[in-house]
Amino acid sequence: MRRLLFVCAVLTSLAMSWPIDRLERSIARVLLPSGMCTAFSIHTKAARFVTASHCGTLEGASINGQSVVQVLEATSGEAGLTVFQLAQGSPALRLGAKPKRGDEVLVAGYSAAPVLLFFEGLHVADSVPVDGVPVQLMSAPGFQGMSGAPVINRRRQVVGVMMGGAQITPPVPTTVSFNAIYQELARVLAKYGE
Repeated sequence: MRRLLFVCAVLTSLAMSWPIDRLERSIARVLLPSGMCTAFSIHTKAARFVTASHCGTLEGASINGQSVVQVLEATSGEAGLTVFQLAQGSPALRLGAKPKRGDEVLVAGYSAAPVLLFFEGLHVADSVPVDGVPVQLMSAPGFQGMSGAPVINRRRQVVGVMMGGAQITPPVPTTVSFNAIYQELARVLAKYGE
């Protein structure tokens, strides 16, 4: 019961400082045969969503109780994205301006619990190579299952996609996660988004 109260208190606090109302309708829990990821809507009428390509083929996946109708595109690599279509859409997120160092960001995604989690952080750095992939770093934590989660600015615009975690040297005071390169996200949203 205490844990539930803590989660409610955190969400109430975030709701006061971030415009998170209606975000949960744009974000989907992706249940895979081998685990889970998060996805988000980029086109309401066409029911198009985006997730991290390392989540897999989406074969046999259940996304908010729906099956994937069609995979439209899947780019490879650690910073790749998968665009797919469902039978029913959700309110779409729009692309925001590329974040700058020090900008506040919010990550909204699912972990093992079927509850949408929100984590605040700051954009820390651009184009840092992690395992040979140029990524953007942020000081928001991420957990298993949050791959594919949108990274959102204060205007409820998507500015990145959660791809995983990274150990940074020198150490940063908080957990650092990384999101996909902005150019790839902008390309996918221009091609498939509203």
